[in-house]
Amino acid sequence: MIWLGRAVIGVVFVCGMAALFFWTATSMQLARLDYRPAPEISAATSPEAIARGERLSYIYGCSGCHGVDLQGDFVWEEPGLATVQAANLTRAMAFYDDAELARAIRGGVRHDDRPLWAMPSESWVEVTDAEMSDLLAFLRIHQPAGPPTPVPVLTLRGRWQLLTGQLRLSPAYVAEARANPALDLGPAQADGRHLAVTVCSECHGSNLSGREGFTPDLSRAATYDLAGFTRLMRTGQALDDRDLGLMAVVSRGRFSHMTDAEIASLHAYLVARAEAIP
Repeated sequence: MIWLGRAVIGVVFVCGMAALFFWTATSMQLARLDYRPAPEISAATSPEAIARGERLSYIYGCSGCHGVDLQGDFVWEEPGLATVQAANLTRAMAFYDDAELARAIRGGVRHDDRPLWAMPSESWVEVTDAEMSDLLAFLRIHQPAGPPTPVPVLTLRGRWQLLTGQLRLSPAYVAEARANPALDLGPAQADGRHLAVTVCSECHGSNLSGREGFTPDLSRAATYDLAGFTRLMRTGQALDDRDLGLMAVVSRGRFSHMTDAEIASLHAYLVARAEAIP
């Protein structure tokens, strides 16, 4: 029986070491530091900048996740995997200077250089410094309010997916977006392209080719004339009057704040892109 006891001890030891490695490796992923420099950006202060920043907060989706009051309405929950609530920005911003806040938004990196979870920074990588300055102007007028954001919860299954690369943190998506940009069609289509990579890429991918099983390639936009595309962007209704679910929610909450000129510019780019792709 001595051999059996030793075997049991050996199995327990091996399992314990495996569990320790697993927990340590995933904890290191979550705490991995990213020392990329923060951009030299500061919040604008004029009333006009604040108004522009407020509009951008709707178009680019801040209010969609963090709420109109920026106190963190949205909760992403995948049963058995993870639970992450959007940050209460009114409280979180106290830990960031303007440059660090811009880095968090565009790079997915916290003020302490650790990666953010579930922040769609990949759709912000091409937001200009001027736009960021206006957005920060709007964010900074909010005083701390509401409860602090709960700590994200990652289950053992979630940690396994993190370890095996099935679950990634925000900086990884940023790197992927930078490596797969949308088609550049020159100065004439630059404004429309900028809108596409900032307002459409979160769902349709950085190169606008769609996400398998979730969203289509945006070459589909070429099947709409400008009037139909404008209705789609403002209401989420397709050409056949179908309500497009998530697209409808996003259109009414975000894209309805776009001007007619912006929608026309976006449509022109997407049509030109569809014609340029074989």
